[in-house]
Amino acid sequence: GLRPTMNAIRAGKAIALANKETLVVAGELINDDRNPQIIFNMAMIYKKKGEEETSDQLFGQVIMNFDDEELAAKAKEERGY
Repeated sequence: GLRPTMNAIRAGKAIALANKETLVVAGELINDDRNPQIIFNMAMIYKKKGEEETSDQLFGQVIMNFDDEELAAKAKEERGY
């Protein structure tokens, strides 16, 4: 369902969807590039997968676009600043 999926995303866990129900119902929430928490979580997922370049790009988005957010400081730490 939607609630467990959103909880997993917020927790930074990778999700696999068996159908498109979640994307139809909440696609804007899941793919929202204006939400620093979602971008940060995606960066953490890529980092855990060993995809440093992609994770660095996403952390950079958080740092550049949401510098006043607490997550920007966390993103800087993850990038080694």
